[in-house]
Amino acid sequence: MSDNRVNKGTKVAINFSLTMEDGQLVDSNFEKAPADLIIGEGTMSDGFEKHLIGLIVGQEIEVMVPFEQAFGESRDANIREFSRDQFDKGIGLEKGLMISFADKANSELPGVIVEMNGDLITVDFNHPLAGHNLLFKARVDKITQPMPESSS
Repeated sequence: MSDNRVNKGTKVAINFSLTMEDGQLVDSNFEKAPADLIIGEGTMSDGFEKHLIGLIVGQEIEVMVPFEQAFGESRDANIREFSRDQFDKGIGLEKGLMISFADKANSELPGVIVEMNGDLITVDFNHPLAGHNLLFKARVDKITQPMPESSS
């Protein structure tokens, strides 16, 4: 009989929620179908995945994940200032607006306008949850062991 516990390489279906320390719910799928992921594949950060290792179907956890292991710290270097004329005229700029920029590699880089002072627009490129400890709740609904590698 195989050990049917969550481990690296296992496919799991989980229900989960993320809540900030002040009680604000960030995300939850407890009222929806469970999310499928393969442990160790990078879909979920290691800071969350490590708490799933060893669980069995039906088991639940509730753990506070420090920001360093969740979405990292908020860095001042990721907050940049732009002049208003660097934005398309048709964009209705306002505080809280998320705007997509292209980085040097032409990859999408989202930023949120955090301050507007005359012609100076301040944009925060940190992950919105950076710097926040998060309460991680999860329930394992299904575990599928990895397929043995064939030697043909």
